[in-house]
Amino acid sequence: MGNFNSVLHADDRVGGNPVSLAEIVDFQQCIEQCELLELPTSGSRYTWNDRHGNNKILSKIDWVFINTAWLNLIPAYMACYLEEGISDHCPLKLSNANSPRRAKAASKFCNVWASHPNFKDIVNEGWKQKVEGCSMFKVVKKLKTMKKELRMLNRSYFSNIIEEADADKMALAAAQAELHKNPVDAELQLVENQKFKKFKRSSYLAEVYLQQRRKATWIKLGDDNNRYFFSVIVST
Repeated sequence: MGNFNSVLHADDRVGGNPVSLAEIVDFQQCIEQCELLELPTSGSRYTWNDRHGNNKILSKIDWVFINTAWLNLIPAYMACYLEEGISDHCPLKLSNANSPRRAKAASKFCNVWASHPNFKDIVNEGWKQKVEGCSMFKVVKKLKTMKKELRMLNRSYFSNIIEEADADKMALAAAQAELHKNPVDAELQLVENQKFKKFKRSSYLAEVYLQQRRKATWIKLGDDNNRYFFSVIVST
């Protein structure tokens, strides 16, 4: 750990000359040959600056590397780069990520994501990206990229699946009530069928989500999703 006076990736410097392959290839090969992995970080993205007013150059040249033995022995530590103050380097603080102040909720894969048509593309694109470094670093970097994209997918399509299932249930009930008033109306039949299909899908996603969240492995999901469907109908 410390000032290696070298950037590792193309985006590790802002301002000044662009990072060239020639200035990072030796460092990357060294890290890969030593089978090292950067310790998880927080705080300042760049760890050094030249303090030259409006033409300031910011670089990440301070690093903390670990090996698999460290990772297996003490996996919860992380490196925090603090504000530089009057120095040109950011001070570095090692901390236990499991302490109450630093603790973060573990990232979890939601099974419902796999139902979205863009899911496979996100995974394929994330896995195909070119990453320099040791094998462990490549895997971690690719997973981080996919994690970001999957979070965006979740916010856009799955953040309110329980509420959507409830709303679809009410919409189906309303459509069925109207259809019972005039059972031979073709337009009402079409609307009821559309509401049924929409609720069938949203209720399935809701059950998959709840099953995973509650770890209720005893629930068996049938092809027609009968259990959730009839339970919500009976509750009305």
